Amino acid sequence: MSDPDHRVGRSPDAVVAVRGLRKRFGDVPALNGIDLSVRRGTVLGVLGPNGAGKSTAIRVLATILRPDAGSATVLGFDVVKDAQALRPLIGLAGQYAAGSWCKPSPSALSTLQ
Repeated sequence: MSDPDHRVGRSPDAVVAVRGLRKRFGDVPALNGIDLSVRRGTVLGVLGPNGAGKSTAIRVLATILRPDAGSATVLGFDVVKDAQALRPLIGLAGQYAAGSWCKPSPSALSTLQ
């Protein structure tokens, strides 16, 4: 597990803590210094227009992309320094993860089953 110096969150209840997160693709800023704290037990929806950086932020938090600047922890693990230890503890399911076996408008429960 990450040592305390690598942790970003201030609260022991924060399961996701992001400070000043930045990511660029060439000249295009996808994340421009975002800050976010998600407390344990929270259901978080990430909404916004196309190109707002939602997928980029999720990919950074899931250790798929490395941020250019800033810091982020998930479950107390730094997403860059502790990526290998964090990956077995998290899961990522996008909007199309259910596949063709689901009804056109599946409920969250049926998608998870």
